[in-house]
Amino acid sequence: SRVCVYPGSVRLCFVMRVMSWCVAFAAGSMTTFSGYLIDNYCYSETQLKGVGKDNTDAIKAPETHNVYCLDKVQACKDSGFYVAMNNGTGGVKSYHPKYQLDAASMTTALTLIASTTKAKDYKVTVTGEVEGNQIKNAAIVECEGDECDGVCTCGDCGTTPCAGDDASSGDTADGDTSAAAAVGVVTMLVVACRT
Repeated sequence: SRVCVYPGSVRLCFVMRVMSWCVAFAAGSMTTFSGYLIDNYCYSETQLKGVGKDNTDAIKAPETHNVYCLDKVQACKDSGFYVAMNNGTGGVKSYHPKYQLDAASMTTALTLIASTTKAKDYKVTVTGEVEGNQIKNAAIVECEGDECDGVCTCGDCGTTPCAGDDASSGDTADGDTSAAAAVGVVTMLVVACRT
């Protein structure tokens, strides 16, 4: 539903939709993405030498990357982690970072990794706020199957908004369409777009 100050105020409703987009952009948008979890060190080594620290190819064969690297190799842990997306064409695999994990998401990932029984083929689903190429404060769970290989189910991947991502909908949280609510929303949106 739209929030309008008075009936027939098409222009104000349109402006509020645009300003709502500004809030979503300024604050980031919730996104759920599934893919291989790889460390930046092994990715960089693969780019330079063809294989990472664990002698696997994180770009052409991320399913062979060792979970041991993520959990036990300090250089790999310190480099940070990303969730991979296959950018290859014609059946040729070419996995590259889709989203880098922020510090809070790294802590969550390390806790999950410490409890896994998997040795390779480590895929996860991350749900968090995207800003640029980084996903922040992500909830992370292990994922199995083809639906976990570079799949975005909602958010900043050109798909539908995630459930509960009210900032991108242009609606007020409680559906209040009164003039007072509209003025409050406009005020909030103007402040958010200017920061």
